[in-house]
Amino acid sequence: MYFRKNKRFEVESWYFALRGFINVVLGASFYLRTDWASNLAMQIFGVWLIFNNVLQMTPSIFRQRTRRLLPEVLSTGIIGITVGILALIKTFWAIEIATIFMGFLLLFRSIIELKILVESRIRVHHQRRLLAWTMITLIFSFYFILNPFQEIHFLVKAFGVYSILIGLNHILISSRLSEKIEQLEEETRKEESGAKNLTVENYKNVAWQKNQLYEKQWNPIKPGEIIEPSKYSRPIVIAAHPDDLEAFAGGLAFRLDGVFSIIFSGGDKGVWESKYKDMSKPEYINMRLGEAVKAGKLLGLKQIIYMGYTDRNIDVNPENIEKIMVLLNHYNPDLVISFEYYHKMTLDPHPDHLAVGEITRQAIKKFSDKEKLDYILMSSILPDIFVDISDVRRVKLEALSKHETQLSFNSIIFPFLEKLITKIWGAYLNIDYAEGYRIVELRELEND
Repeated sequence: MYFRKNKRFEVESWYFALRGFINVVLGASFYLRTDWASNLAMQIFGVWLIFNNVLQMTPSIFRQRTRRLLPEVLSTGIIGITVGILALIKTFWAIEIATIFMGFLLLFRSIIELKILVESRIRVHHQRRLLAWTMITLIFSFYFILNPFQEIHFLVKAFGVYSILIGLNHILISSRLSEKIEQLEEETRKEESGAKNLTVENYKNVAWQKNQLYEKQWNPIKPGEIIEPSKYSRPIVIAAHPDDLEAFAGGLAFRLDGVFSIIFSGGDKGVWESKYKDMSKPEYINMRLGEAVKAGKLLGLKQIIYMGYTDRNIDVNPENIEKIMVLLNHYNPDLVISFEYYHKMTLDPHPDHLAVGEITRQAIKKFSDKEKLDYILMSSILPDIFVDISDVRRVKLEALSKHETQLSFNSIIFPFLEKLITKIWGAYLNIDYAEGYRIVELRELEND
């Protein structure tokens, strides 16, 4: 549904009702006819793997993508096709290998959750829920890994019951979901109509001035709390590239009002398709910034500022820190969102992201009104505050798909990673999807 060149996103209630019905039928099959259903499911999975990976590899083979993506596409494609063929020819072996792989995946997830539990400052009731979830995940992971090639009928039956319950839930909520989607569509149309004049402004062409500080009572957000978007009236997102806001904070940005977006680099090195290879650097940057405008209209952004840099040329220096200081004095924000600056607390090693995070940190440290704003970090592996994006995640993904120059790259890596991370954050908050952020408290800035 996402990462395609469609005009609007359409999800009807009948889709969820049909999905629920399929889940019920699938669950009943797994429960009543375990062996037959397992073999059939694995063969269908094999056909899907082969078909999907052939589609992924075709543009690279016919040179519709740049050679930069070729190693990733070929490696994932060959592995996927091999696994698909194995699933068709040696179904029993494929089921057992898939079981072991699932065990390692669950083990990896439980390790992440344990790290969050130990080091992140979340509330006690969230800690208890996370601990229970982590223990269950660990038990299943060790069972899958240590008992290969054993009868696991009770697990298949348990999966059948789970699938039935999920299916019934989808059927029951399909009517309510239809109403919710219509409401969300209407809100999105209003946001888009209100942002028709959204353009990208160059930092050098704007007359910046220091505005008067707002007199306000301020209750800073505490670790473990859920972000309440209505609390903020002047949020600002400071990112490195044109699609970073959508990728890392799209859900929160949509739920906030009047977001100011600051983009340091035009993303000139993110060329993944051959049709863009011969474009000049300024032309490609203009195209990418135009995509940011399209996405910004969908998310309801108020203003986009381009700082004028190119990829891998963002330095942490007094000049750039002063530029962010100018922006902070001009906007006087009550919420600042930027990248995690501490490299050991993020799985995102991009030097531009780390640089922007550090520039923002040092600017806020010098900002005179920092006691009256919340400063939160995206892309952190140890979030301690969260925002519920269950109802708006689809808008976030649709906004990301507006960056058409990045579709080849995003369609390979993004849907799985984004869903995995937002599912993990949502799991122990007892919601479907959540974005996680790390709050930077004032004493942390002062002690740096």
